[in-house]
Amino acid sequence: MITKSYFWTVFVSNAITSIRKELRDYPFISFFIKVGDGIIDAPSLALADVGIALQIDAKENAASDAASVILLGNRLSQIVDALDLARATISIVHQNLAWAVAYNFVAIRIAAGVLLPQFDFAMTPSLSGGLMALSSIFVVSNSLLLRLQFSVSKRELR
Repeated sequence: MITKSYFWTVFVSNAITSIRKELRDYPFISFFIKVGDGIIDAPSLALADVGIALQIDAKENAASDAASVILLGNRLSQIVDALDLARATISIVHQNLAWAVAYNFVAIRIAAGVLLPQFDFAMTPSLSGGLMALSSIFVVSNSLLLRLQFSVSKRELR
């Protein structure tokens, strides 16, 4: 069951009370996001798991100081973009972690000499270093795909 609660045009004391009540009443809530743009939003942005501040007119304010994420501009669609970017980033992190674990699972055994008795193959230090560099190149290339993915999706929106 997914529970979503929305509050808008709420005073500071009421916002903090509402947040604490939601977190108390629904202990299974995995995270709490608060969006704000002004000085009165700072306490609730600091209380939230993820505080998103909309920075208007490129001015520093208390909301920007208390928030985890600061969006430059005055478009609410940037919130959706930021959440999509966060999901895609976590996906890339999981892919890179899976690649590193699988690579090390195989490469450490080969470097230890598991292929030596049957195939008379032992890795030299230079080959090991080259394969480690290749692994790093793969991880960096996979991470750069994130940039390509979001530049293509922005072009499609225009």
